[in-house]
Formats: sequence, structure tokens, C-alpha cells
Amino acid sequence: MSKLDQKLKESLREINFSVDANPNSNSSIIIEQNNALTNIHLDIYCQIELLTYVCAGQNYYFQDIVDQQKDLQQNQVDNLNKIDGYYNNNEQKSQKNQDQNYSEEKRFIQNNEKYDLSTNLNNQQNQLD
Repeated sequence: MSKLDQKLKESLREINFSVDANPNSNSSIIIEQNNALTNIHLDIYCQIELLTYVCAGQNYYFQDIVDQQKDLQQNQVDNLNKIDGYYNNNEQKSQKNQDQNYSEEKRFIQNNEKYDLSTNLNNQQNQLD
């Protein structure tokens, strides 16, 4: 009976029921499994079948909840990775912009110094003349 119980827990579909089962004439079902015949009353079979489907539904329901929680956690991890990537990308862009601004400033200062030197030279020459 324990093997039958184990099999019922796994799935009722794997059990071969007797074709001759008729609730009006015969109130029991003969189940053949591993070359052994087991006689079960139809009411008990119906209760087992109902409980199996109810428990299977709950099992699937709990598996769905676990899957949803895993998906939620994965989405949170993905979002954090995106935010980190976005932050790192912005940080790199900011550093690149700072470097570019620094080089432009340096060029501007050098150009102004050259302009100032040439202007000063021109002014000095004009004063000497």
C-alpha cells in the first residue's frame, strides 16, 4: 500500500485503472501496479483523486510564488546592475568632459598668452618708433 500511496502522490495518471469499473454495478476499482492487484472502493478513489488534484494545485501555486519571487529578485539585481552601469558610464563621461574642458582651457590660456606676447611686442615696437 505504501508503493500505491507513493505513486498516488506522484501522479494518478501513471496508474492503470480497470476498464470494468462501473459505479452502478461495482463500487470498487481494481488497480494493477507492478503485477499486483489492489481493490479500492470508488468513494475512496474519488477522495484520493480530489485530494491529489487539490494538493497538486497548491504545489503548482507555491512553485509559481517561488518563481515570481526569484523573478523579482533577478529583476532587482538587473536594475541595480543597470543603475551601476549608468552611474559608471556617467562618471566616465564626466571625467572625459572634465579632461576635455581642461585641455580646452589650457589651449585657450596658451593662445591668450601668445596673443598677449605678440600684442606686447607690437606695443613696444610702436613705442620705440
